[in-house]
Amino acid sequence: MLQNNAGANGVKSRHFGTNGSFGKGRQLTHVIQREHSDKETGEGIEPPPKRRLPRGVPDKVAARWEGYKTIVHLDMDAFFAAVEQQHNPALRNKPVIIGGLPGYRGVVSTCSYEARVYGVKSGMPSAEAYRLCPHGIFMQTDGHKYTWVSVEILSLLKQFSPTVEPFSIDEAFIDISGIWQRYGSPADMVNSIKDAIKGKTGLTCSAGIGPNKMIAKMSSGMDKPDGLTEVHPERVPAFLENLPVEAVWGIGKATGKALEKVGIDTVGELAKTDRSLLKRLFGVAGLALHEIANGVGDTEVTPFYQKPNEKSIGHETTLPKDTASVEILTANLRMLSERVGRRMRKSGFEARRVTLKFRYADFSTFTRAKTLSGYIRSDTAIFHQAMRLLKENKQRTDSIRLVGISVSKLRDTYNSFQEDLFRSSGESKLSCICETMDKIKDSYGDNAITYLSTMTRYV
Repeated sequence: MLQNNAGANGVKSRHFGTNGSFGKGRQLTHVIQREHSDKETGEGIEPPPKRRLPRGVPDKVAARWEGYKTIVHLDMDAFFAAVEQQHNPALRNKPVIIGGLPGYRGVVSTCSYEARVYGVKSGMPSAEAYRLCPHGIFMQTDGHKYTWVSVEILSLLKQFSPTVEPFSIDEAFIDISGIWQRYGSPADMVNSIKDAIKGKTGLTCSAGIGPNKMIAKMSSGMDKPDGLTEVHPERVPAFLENLPVEAVWGIGKATGKALEKVGIDTVGELAKTDRSLLKRLFGVAGLALHEIANGVGDTEVTPFYQKPNEKSIGHETTLPKDTASVEILTANLRMLSERVGRRMRKSGFEARRVTLKFRYADFSTFTRAKTLSGYIRSDTAIFHQAMRLLKENKQRTDSIRLVGISVSKLRDTYNSFQEDLFRSSGESKLSCICETMDKIKDSYGDNAITYLSTMTRYV
């Protein structure tokens, strides 16, 4: 059975038992709360709350993890919506839906738990979300705001462990092997991390603890929101046994249906399936599925400062309506160039290759690229190359439903510093303008300043 043990801080943790059952989570009506403090300045990262260190680690707890890695997966609860609710108290306890606005084509990025009660979920078309929850508060995403909070959380996590791997803007893996003993148990340490995040940001997260990244990630979704599920190494088979195959990290709808056709519905059944059959059905991926079903997973948590540089940076957007209007397409390409350029500069890169992606109303999709003789880092240079690619390759007069821009062949801008000292080209001047706009956005938000031509992208 699953045992809910309330620690000293009152946060429930879940330890997986031997019968293979698992919880489906509490009702999705959690209201995020924050303790306000007049003394809080918001400057810097506060140290984790002080705890009385245990005199020793119980033998039973030590034995559970002896010889195994202890990996944690943290997943922020309804992150975008929760950040908006913290930023604007008037939104708290209300159904907040982040993503496409009603009346325009788009999808839900995330939504508050108050909206999920009505059936709204991530990836759902905005029109469907509006039908289910017409009184919901629909908001566009604010990448600058979410990134700021994400970096703040990441800085806090590094105070607990030097081995932190960001998995997305609202997820991270943490290796606490050899560290959790100071707190008495892995669950006690993770509860301290959760308390620190909530104390600093007012946000909650759900956590999973396991002997590898796959188990940790799967277990973090067992008790949302604000939950903690710990899967001891010897309990991994029981944890996986009765899970539907779709619950496995990496198995999508198509693979799930293919497994169902051969009578495989649970992870336990997948673990017992002959490897040769899986290889015949899915190739090499079938062997990987068999390992996952048997609890085998990656144990290496790679800190962000050890990760290789990005190979490409891109953005794309589905237009509110299919259009052949040059004015609307131009405005959207200008907007995408601005977003790609800002991300590229924030990452410290400049690019020598620009790729344009466009999709017609019949869903036929084309990508065209141009490799330049020199490096660029301004929004305008990216935009001009994208427009050139569109004019040269859009042979049909049909309406377009999606456009995207990406840059690649990146290099660190530090390498071009000496070159720029002795060069005063138009690109250098344009880059200075973009960097000034970046600083304004850093201080006042992404919508503080933009190009006039982007205003017609919804016309």
